[in-house]
Amino acid sequence: MKRQSVKLIDSHIGKRLRILRHQNGMSLEVLAGMLGVSQQQVSRYELGQHRLSAAQLYRLSCYFSVPLSWFFYGYEKDPNDERIIDSAVKERQGKYGVSHPKEAAEDTTEKERALVMAWRSLPTEIQQDRILALLEAFG
Repeated sequence: MKRQSVKLIDSHIGKRLRILRHQNGMSLEVLAGMLGVSQQQVSRYELGQHRLSAAQLYRLSCYFSVPLSWFFYGYEKDPNDERIIDSAVKERQGKYGVSHPKEAAEDTTEKERALVMAWRSLPTEIQQDRILALLEAFG
């Protein structure tokens, strides 16, 4: 999967992180130590130059006792988000011959439902990617 460039949402989250850090009188050094990254990396997060992972956001929300939604509060949707999502959906539809997710759900067999359940139980995305590659090889 191609890595997406940093988006408006990353910049917004970075600004919210900086606000939170300042409100709590925390230095870059202390926050960096808590996240296990360098001060420069924290600065890049705050400037929106790099992305915080989901795990880091979760850790921050727990540490500062704020809900995860706090980081997204006030975010104005990026106009490109919908275009990117639509493009990804169309790509999947063409690849797997599904015109609409609901249509796919209505005519699934027991074996297909079992396959989906097995897929969802895989603990890592790497395993899911490998299984998908294997299935595509049978094509």
